[in-house]
Amino acid sequence: VKTVGFVPPSKYFSISPDNKVMLYFKYLSSLGNPMLVLRDLIKNQDLYNWPLNSSASEVCDFAGWSPDGISAYCLYKKNNLAKLKIFNTKTHQYSVIASASNAVDAKYYPEHSIFLIGAKDGVEMIDTANNEKRQIVLASENTIVKNVFLTSDGARVLYTETLADGCAYDDKIYSINIDSSDQKELIQDKSARLVSLSPDATVMLFKSPDKDNNKIEHYFVADVNGEHTAELYTTNASVFDDQFIGWFMDEPVSKE
Repeated sequence: VKTVGFVPPSKYFSISPDNKVMLYFKYLSSLGNPMLVLRDLIKNQDLYNWPLNSSASEVCDFAGWSPDGISAYCLYKKNNLAKLKIFNTKTHQYSVIASASNAVDAKYYPEHSIFLIGAKDGVEMIDTANNEKRQIVLASENTIVKNVFLTSDGARVLYTETLADGCAYDDKIYSINIDSSDQKELIQDKSARLVSLSPDATVMLFKSPDKDNNKIEHYFVADVNGEHTAELYTTNASVFDDQFIGWFMDEPVSKE
């Protein structure tokens, strides 16, 4: 995408599907006070800014655009609060269209209008098209849910259950239909924490602690059913999951 030499100051930005406008956060002082800005990429100039330090200018992760390409979704997460915001680039209107107060993890899938929430007590979803909220599954006793993902067809949810005390030795990855049926534990021979799901929802990346040294973690790929596991690499120190920014796939996972 050509931005006429303009480089946004942080990773928190998004470009419209027609490549004509950009939303980005500008920091106006040494204290890092943020302001959300709308930029015209054709004219190479800023068009509008939402008020400095306002709720609209809270730094958030952009999560896609509306089907007409006019409005951008942005997901704000802090202290177990998740808010899904929408910004109209034509009228400059801003609103919160969904929120959850007990969120450990949250993701938005605009193509399905599903706001998916990994909560302390299970997996929840909000259908933003109908403003309907419901529980998909309850967490097992003394566990919380992390790392929730929706498959590309919108049919199933993958998630990790981890012990509430933070121990990583008995993490479990589950898959369940979005209608709450057909729950399955995917990796049964080791502790496993889901890290990412490929864009086509055929491959998952997960990690598992070494059996003899808890400072070592092994990273694996497997198909979305938890089969045909292959180890990718080992790390000597914990790697933060959000360092993984995307997928490159030229071959399917081996089924040997």
